[in-house]
Amino acid sequence: MKAALLDAGLKADVQGDAGAEVDARLLRRALSNLLGNATRYAAAGSAVLVHIGRQSAGEVTITVQNAGPTIEAGHLPRHFDRFYRADPARTHADRNHGLGLSIVAAIARMHGGHAFAESADGATRIGLVFPGGDGAGKTA
Repeated sequence: MKAALLDAGLKADVQGDAGAEVDARLLRRALSNLLGNATRYAAAGSAVLVHIGRQSAGEVTITVQNAGPTIEAGHLPRHFDRFYRADPARTHADRNHGLGLSIVAAIARMHGGHAFAESADGATRIGLVFPGGDGAGKTA
């Protein structure tokens, strides 16, 4: 994934830390999908921010944020639907099939959590929320 970020002229910044009981292989897949999505739509020369944190309810949140075009609010909930594309002109259909974020949402549900998307003022955040457990599990 690091090579894809460099090829796109992007920087990555990882902030935070938290622990949760998760399947490490599935979490890597979800993060790869989130980073791939952010890389495709980020403004050239910008930074992709990965934030890992614990919410007050004990939940662990992992978000990936990129700078780029704001996504219309009506499209945000549908981003987790299989094969959904908000803008067919930017689909890269020869390489991307519209499954990445639906896989992210499925992985979140497998862990008792959910996925979310927010977009405003040229920044889009897509992430996962997991039950946090006691924090002694694998680092999320």
